[in-house]
Amino acid sequence: MFCPYSRTTDGYESQFQVNYLSHFLITNLLLPRLISSGTTERFARIVNVSSCAHYGGRLNFDDLQMEKMYSRYNAYMTSKLSQVISGTHFNARLASAGAKVSVLSCHPGMVRTDLYQHVKWFKVLRFFVRLIFKVKLIFRRFC
Repeated sequence: MFCPYSRTTDGYESQFQVNYLSHFLITNLLLPRLISSGTTERFARIVNVSSCAHYGGRLNFDDLQMEKMYSRYNAYMTSKLSQVISGTHFNARLASAGAKVSVLSCHPGMVRTDLYQHVKWFKVLRFFVRLIFKVKLIFRRFC
């Protein structure tokens, strides 16, 4: 999240590939299985963990990889907007085909994780962050 500019080995802006293209690919690969597993009583579900930051995203199809003008904040917001748009499209497409699959996008809230490692104010306002951010839970398997 909010990473400095970098490209993946596939040649895409890293936040766009991690937050959108990877989700799009796995969804398409799993779609046949999801469609066959959904029933009228129990729909199969695709849940995208997105962000309310998608509201600030803007798709610039002339510079989708942000090669001309990069902003790590815009890159993150646009990647999350792409994810939400894709989820909305998948949901409509599956519903019109009669598939028993629902697609949801959700914002989990602000959770204290390493996701904020590139955000300077996060470190400066550590006390306030502890007050308002959810705590990262670590689930352990007990034998």
